[in-house]
Amino acid sequence: MASLAEQLYAFGVTIAAGAAMGAVFDLFRALRGTARPRGAVAWISDMLYWLSVTPLTAGLLLHANGGQLRLYVVLGVVIGLTVYFAALSPFVLETLRLLFRAVAGVVSWTAHLILYAAAGPVMLGRRLAYAWRVRAADRARLFQAGWPAWLRPPWRPPAVWRPGPAWRRR
Repeated sequence: MASLAEQLYAFGVTIAAGAAMGAVFDLFRALRGTARPRGAVAWISDMLYWLSVTPLTAGLLLHANGGQLRLYVVLGVVIGLTVYFAALSPFVLETLRLLFRAVAGVVSWTAHLILYAAAGPVMLGRRLAYAWRVRAADRARLFQAGWPAWLRPPWRPPAVWRPGPAWRRR
C-alpha cells in the first residue's frame, strides 16, 4: 500500500494531467476555430485529440502511481479540468486564437506574394500578347481601308479607291 505522501503526489500529478488535457483541448479548439473543419476532417481532429491525450494521461498515471486506477485519480483529473477551464482556459484560448490568426495571416500573405510573383510574369506576357494582337488587328484594318495620309509611311503609295459593296449591288 502506498503511503499518504505518495498518494498526495499522485493526486497532484492527476490534477496536472487534467489541466494538461484541458490545455491540449484548448489547442485543438483554437485550431478548429481557425480552420473550421467539417465532416470527416472534424472527426479526424477529434480522434487526434484523443490519440494525443490518452498516452499523455497514461504516462502521467504510470509515473505518479504505477498505473493504478483509483477514485482519487479520477477526481484529480476532473478537478484539474474544472480548475483549468474555470481559471485559465479563457486567457489561453484567446491567446491561441490570436496566435493562430496571426500565423494564418502571415501564411496567407506569403502564399499571395509567392503566387503573385509566379503569376506576375505570366500575366504581363498575356497582356503584352493581347496588346500585340489588338495592334495587329488595328494595323490590318488600317491596311484594308487604306492608310491615312498622316499615318502612311513615306514608302507606301496612296490607297487606290475601290467601290464598296453597296455600289456593286446596283
